[in-house]
Amino acid sequence: MRRLSDEEQAPLFLRVRHGDQAALSQLVRLHLGLVRAVARPIGLHFALDHHQDDLYQQGCLGLLTAIRRFDPRRGFKFSTYASWWIRQSVLAYVAENSGTLRPCKLLFFVVRRVQRELAAQGLEPTPERIKECLGAGRKTT
Repeated sequence: MRRLSDEEQAPLFLRVRHGDQAALSQLVRLHLGLVRAVARPIGLHFALDHHQDDLYQQGCLGLLTAIRRFDPRRGFKFSTYASWWIRQSVLAYVAENSGTLRPCKLLFFVVRRVQRELAAQGLEPTPERIKECLGAGRKTT
């Protein structure tokens, strides 16, 4: 399938809003590569190689959400908008299914944010530094 320009895709998004399943299917097929490009590095980062198909499925759910919510009249690129929804969907799956115990979703995302902040400061996000940033181990009286 050939790539469509943003101008060629805009009517498809409007048709999806009116319930056109053929337009939805066409948009999904056009952007499956984006799902793979976003989901694969997340799977590799969390060492979930054996869950790649599940990550792609979750990414497709994020893509469907992005397609249904996207408004081409606002002037944004769909790929940027969809990447965010795909990433959120895949990360939510990772949070639900990583490790032997299901971790608290909020804690998972807070730790990820602290890791990014430490890396932005040029510091190695070691468990000790993350613990210090989160204030773990402080006693309250």
